[in-house]
Amino acid sequence: MADILLKYLQDLPAAGAVAGTDLMHVNQSGQDRSLTVNVLMRFVVDLLLPVGSVHFRADSSNPNNLFPGTTWVKLAAGKNIRTAAENGTDILATGGADDVTLNGNNLPSHSHSFTNGVTSAVGDHVHNTWTGNAGGHSHSAYTDAQGSHAHRAWTDVQGQHAHSAWTDEQGQHSHPFLAAGGTGSGRGLLIGVKEFESGPEPIHQAGLHSHNVGVGAAGNHSHNVGMDVAGNHGHNITVNGVGDHAHAVGMNGAGAHQHSVTGTITPSGSNTAFSVVNAHVKLAAWRRTL
Repeated sequence: MADILLKYLQDLPAAGAVAGTDLMHVNQSGQDRSLTVNVLMRFVVDLLLPVGSVHFRADSSNPNNLFPGTTWVKLAAGKNIRTAAENGTDILATGGADDVTLNGNNLPSHSHSFTNGVTSAVGDHVHNTWTGNAGGHSHSAYTDAQGSHAHRAWTDVQGQHAHSAWTDEQGQHSHPFLAAGGTGSGRGLLIGVKEFESGPEPIHQAGLHSHNVGVGAAGNHSHNVGMDVAGNHGHNITVNGVGDHAHAVGMNGAGAHQHSVTGTITPSGSNTAFSVVNAHVKLAAWRRTL
């Protein structure tokens, strides 16, 4: 029986270099076999990084060159990893953003104080007011004393006229005359053209008669009535004080109602987006497609 000569590769730690075409000895199901290093490497890569695997690297090496016979595509830069749905329907779907701008619905419930508002115009209208009843009462007033004074006055003009007078009928009688100084001598009263130096001595009886007396016309004239001038002055009136008091004013009730107020609240934000990027380390990511 001929001797069988088996050749083995050197121990790998002692090997200077290993080429992809170098043969390796293996025993497969009790049979000695040989395979190249490239075949063994492809077996290991397929085992550890099958199609669909993602390979992260901390350098810029290209796995298409590192693992000959395989195909890799690079994942888009700046993307975080988020697990897909349980059924895998959204695998490789992308979304999200590094920066976010909030809108009103994202703000927490809060309130703003409001100033400088005005009520809406309600059109031309009036409000009724009245004072409360004061009861029966009066207000007294008086003038201050002005001192001694007079007021001037005069009569209206009467026109040219005369005043007439007469005596009642006296019946038959005589007029006794008494000289001045009694019974002694002296000049008496002159009646007609007859003079008596002593008396009493009656004149002759005149019979039933009356005496008419006429006043001559005075012409167109008026009669003035004068009063002392009081000088420049006035009359003051003072109302008696009623003490400290107030008058009530009421308005008709408006009933339940409301007034609308319009205005503007000054904006307080700048609408600036903010980052939501987590603390991270960046690696190159490749996905095997073949």
